[in-house]
Amino acid sequence: MFWRRDELAYLHNAVLVVGGRGRASGLGRGGCWEPSSLDPRAALEVSLDFNSSSIAVSAHVASVAQPLLKSLRRSLDTALYAAALRAGGLLCHLGEPLTHYREHGGPRSSASGLHGLRGLEEWAGAYSAVLRDYEADYKAALALAPRVSGAQVIRHHLLRVRLELALLRGLGGHALSPGDYVALLRSAALGLRLRKAHWASAVAWPLTLTLRKPLIKALRRGPP
Repeated sequence: MFWRRDELAYLHNAVLVVGGRGRASGLGRGGCWEPSSLDPRAALEVSLDFNSSSIAVSAHVASVAQPLLKSLRRSLDTALYAAALRAGGLLCHLGEPLTHYREHGGPRSSASGLHGLRGLEEWAGAYSAVLRDYEADYKAALALAPRVSGAQVIRHHLLRVRLELALLRGLGGHALSPGDYVALLRSAALGLRLRKAHWASAVAWPLTLTLRKPLIKALRRGPP
């Protein structure tokens, strides 16, 4: 593909997710975009920066990404996406599923089976460390990306992670700052505007945050 189209900078393909519900990501929705005209809603609909195994980049994009790769902790795929936005050229998505992705329970699901506040706080601390890694990667990717509409995708990821960190700080007994509430509102608004599939998160997170204090009090009291 890259030797046939000189302007091609970034190629992403649809993914079949193995495990869970066995869903598909980006299936049947192909297209190409310039960085300056990429609609963030379209990028999120096909998960354009998801799964590094589904991403191929030109040599120029790889060279742009090189300084960032040394400090990455977890999010190689979003870093490559940011480098492609910076390098210029076409970002293309193939609607044909060429890769499989195994869906793991991850840190969220590991909270099951915990007993009492101590177990919950230990899980929250471990999950917060993972989220801080993602936060650092997304901040670096956003700094690399130019001020184009496609960079809104990275900003959306960053706000979502900050929202989760705000909630987890609450589980540790710390008060939320005004900035946490601002991140909450902005992330919910972005989720509703950029991707319909995020409507549940946009509703669930404020609701969970509202119930946070009664939940913590109940855990600290223990069983009656």
